[in-house]
Amino acid sequence: MKNIYLLLLFFLICCSQSEDDSNTDFSCTLIFKTEVVEVTGAALDDFYSLRLSNGDTLRLENYNLSDIYYPILNDNSIPHIKGIVERIDFVSIRRNQIQKTPYTFATDDCHIIKKSGLDVINF
Repeated sequence: MKNIYLLLLFFLICCSQSEDDSNTDFSCTLIFKTEVVEVTGAALDDFYSLRLSNGDTLRLENYNLSDIYYPILNDNSIPHIKGIVERIDFVSIRRNQIQKTPYTFATDDCHIIKKSGLDVINF
């Protein structure tokens, strides 16, 4: 039982600073973060995220087709440089309709952090 509590504590800590290293050295857990959005209505025909700083189109295809939750961004999508803020547009496509929803993300040395944007898109 004690091992379960230790394992739970380990996974609750996202980033921890090493005491004998400089302030810029961090060690991250094995948690991989993906930010998703719920889209109401019928399933989307297509979707992607657009990174406005450089025009990159980010396609995160690793999701369940019957699900209503669509991935916007994950930990591999943008560089992990503390203090960086990125504007991302989530582009939803259904039939001949296109809807762009703005999001703002930041990063720490480990994970993406959603700063603004909708949790549910009514489309």
